[in-house]
Amino acid sequence: MRKIIYITKNKVWFGDKPIDWQGSSLVDIFTEKRQENNGADMRIILGNDVCYLVSFPESKVGSLTRESILTETRNHVPISAEDDCFDWKRVDLEGKKWIQAVVVEKGFLESVSKAVRESGMRVSKMTPIGVLLGQRSIWKEKAVMIKWAGQEKLTVLAVRGLVDSVFAETADEEIINYAKNRWGMTEAPETLVLDETNMDLEKEVFSEKNRGLDETILNIPVSEDLEPAEVQVGIVGGDGVVGGKKAKMGKLRLAIAILLAVLILGAGYALVKNAASRKGTDTQKQTTAVSPTPSPTETPAAINFAEYTVQVLNGSGVAGLAAQTREQLLEKGFTDIDIGNTPETTESVIQTKRGVPAGVSALIRESLTDYRLSDGEVLPESGTYDVVVILGNLQ
Repeated sequence: MRKIIYITKNKVWFGDKPIDWQGSSLVDIFTEKRQENNGADMRIILGNDVCYLVSFPESKVGSLTRESILTETRNHVPISAEDDCFDWKRVDLEGKKWIQAVVVEKGFLESVSKAVRESGMRVSKMTPIGVLLGQRSIWKEKAVMIKWAGQEKLTVLAVRGLVDSVFAETADEEIINYAKNRWGMTEAPETLVLDETNMDLEKEVFSEKNRGLDETILNIPVSEDLEPAEVQVGIVGGDGVVGGKKAKMGKLRLAIAILLAVLILGAGYALVKNAASRKGTDTQKQTTAVSPTPSPTETPAAINFAEYTVQVLNGSGVAGLAAQTREQLLEKGFTDIDIGNTPETTESVIQTKRGVPAGVSALIRESLTDYRLSDGEVLPESGTYDVVVILGNLQ
């Protein structure tokens, strides 16, 4: 079951009707709705007043590093853009590289993270409404004004999927004049009017991972102290992938697994010791010893590959390679796979977290026989992904 949560600075929608929220009340709301939607995979859509989408030419930054892009982004947003509340991607617009950046208010991100953690709700990621609306401009030749008449009233100016600006209370005439000056247009941009009747938000947000090009979910990690359940904030597409965290009971699972292992080993030891004692007594009574039949080797527990999150990064320079690899791994049983780009390299690498069964990386290697995947550094436990695969150039 899949459902969406649309949230703004003071309202949250779990369906058609908005619920007012303020401060810690979000925890109570999420707890109540979790009981109504038990087991549902939830995605959060961020309203325009809790995040900021900006864009600027790549030439504005001295070097293509997270630090330099964050520095430039701070010149375009009215709030303090902190590293753990910011992310970015590159967009190729008619041969010119642009940067798309998203910034989320830290206090808001902490409130949502706390609500997810304490309610136990399954939230896989969060996506700004502007990103979803901007995707409607991908196949348009010129800039488009996209009016959203749903939970909020806003206008997105986008060009080929790049969100230029999001306007909340700006007159159409001002937006048109801005578009003409910004993009050298002689006529007013085409206007699209969207609402819940002609745009299925649930379908849009859940289809993001399944696009055929090298796109990915760029994540803004939540506060480190909000464990074990956490959320992701994302925008679609491009390069510049950073770490985030998914809602999961990691430490509790580990503790339970260790406890079960200790109990099983203890019980096994007792059984073996008892059997050996009985065998010694029986041997004294018998004149002919019977050779014991070897016990069959215990079959290792089957690996549930769907439990492991995988990221495939395309460093080969071949367009679409990560998407093709994703399809191969989906056929092998993996279900949670993000894809993206990384600077071109000749080395192919696989990285895993500690505790990931060897069978997971073995299956990936078997699936990608064209690549000689060397073992990379161990991934940090706080990272978004259990496995990261980097595909290099085969030449």
